[in-house]
Amino acid sequence: FRGAKVQVELDDLGVYDNFSTSKDGRVIIPFTRSKYATVRLVCLHPDYLLNSVAWTGSETARLPAQYELELTRGVRVAGVVRDGSGKPIAGAEVLLGSGISQRYARTAFTSAKGGFVLTGATPGQTRLIVRANGYAPIDMVVVVQEGMRPAMVAMDRTKSRIGLHASL
Repeated sequence: FRGAKVQVELDDLGVYDNFSTSKDGRVIIPFTRSKYATVRLVCLHPDYLLNSVAWTGSETARLPAQYELELTRGVRVAGVVRDGSGKPIAGAEVLLGSGISQRYARTAFTSAKGGFVLTGATPGQTRLIVRANGYAPIDMVVVVQEGMRPAMVAMDRTKSRIGLHASL
């Protein structure tokens, strides 16, 4: 897939390097045999489900010269975020994902009309988290499926404000 991003992760160090696929969907990763306990390739594309492969232990000393990852098209999730009176909330952060994939959660920000679109979502039960300044955060479980209706999210103003005071 053209435009996919491939991340190389080593051990628990997180992302070691990022690469983008060429127009024929290939990427060349200059990598020598590994001294790490875990080597993981993570393939990400905005419209497709995340896919990854990992080699652990003695496998890392014999990494394949070529490896092919297949991507599956994800589900489109759309919705509108409004306040308690029905006014749209612009600039709210919307995250979709759960568990280990929370690290790769789909993220969007609402438009001036409160709308959002997330692509490449994994079908099934997951968390929808919405955060906006001045509003209590929303954390709810949703079932993502093809053809689902738009999510309607209503946020309440926060009751208390936490401030930080410093004396210099």
